[in-house]
Amino acid sequence: MMVITGCSERPLPKLKVTSESNVQLPVRLVSYMWNHEPTYGNPSDVVKNIKASVVSKGELLKIDFDYLPKEDSIGSHLWIESEPRGIKQELIDNSNLKVPNEAGEYIYSIDATWDEGSVSYAIKVKVE
Repeated sequence: MMVITGCSERPLPKLKVTSESNVQLPVRLVSYMWNHEPTYGNPSDVVKNIKASVVSKGELLKIDFDYLPKEDSIGSHLWIESEPRGIKQELIDNSNLKVPNEAGEYIYSIDATWDEGSVSYAIKVKVE
């Protein structure tokens, strides 16, 4: 007797980003390489039509995936026109992103890696 079992592929992880003032920010999928299926995008393009979430100067944003990525694989970049690859942002405790102390609109990408592959998301904030 032979038993055939199918691969149970996990879906793309979901990301929730919440400010210290308990505002949940809209998150958009940018790109992924998941179970050998690639999709590519640009953070600025995927958030251009969403309203920026208002946060306070220097506020922390909590990064929370619905299942844990590989250890130390979470990263973030700030996207500005003069830096086509983004500017790497340091995370606090591997799960918090600190917004600038300067007012303005900012776009961030947040990415992580799992056994199945890697995923990148984008958020847009307005620091006041």
